[in-house]
Amino acid sequence: MKSGRLVAAAITLAASSWIMAVPAQASTRGYDTSGNPWTGLLITILILLAVIAFALAYMCMDRLEQRRIDVKKKRGDIDGLIKALRVPWLSTKAARALGEIGDERAIEPLIQALSCRSAETREAVVDALGNIGDQRAVEKLNAALDDRYVSVREHARSSIEKIRSRAHPAGNGNAGA
Repeated sequence: MKSGRLVAAAITLAASSWIMAVPAQASTRGYDTSGNPWTGLLITILILLAVIAFALAYMCMDRLEQRRIDVKKKRGDIDGLIKALRVPWLSTKAARALGEIGDERAIEPLIQALSCRSAETREAVVDALGNIGDQRAVEKLNAALDDRYVSVREHARSSIEKIRSRAHPAGNGNAGA
């Protein structure tokens, strides 16, 4: 949902300067706006409504996609979530769900998803790998420490620490031996 709100805000912000210029453009393109002060305002309102409709549609799609992932997660549909991991607009949500389930069958597909272009997805993938806690992921997580995005690097570092702490729990009773 956070990403939907961010996109809606970005669209509105990007369109705002264009929206304000529409009445002036309408008069310079031969539309008769003289004598009717409401024409420019009406055009501006219609464009703003279109931008809002687009943003709301995006947010609704985001919710529907999350529901699809939640259903797969509730059913324990690891294969379905792995398939969703390959779909760009579902990959982040699928990675989070796979990390919450913690099934080791997801390790290799998650490692492959580390090459995704989306930093948000890579961040979710490194979190998922840390939650699953399999040693096979450490090498790839070490490579993620060189990611160009700070958030991915920080999450990779945290995931490596999680995996190492599971492999070597503090105070495992071998101190007196």
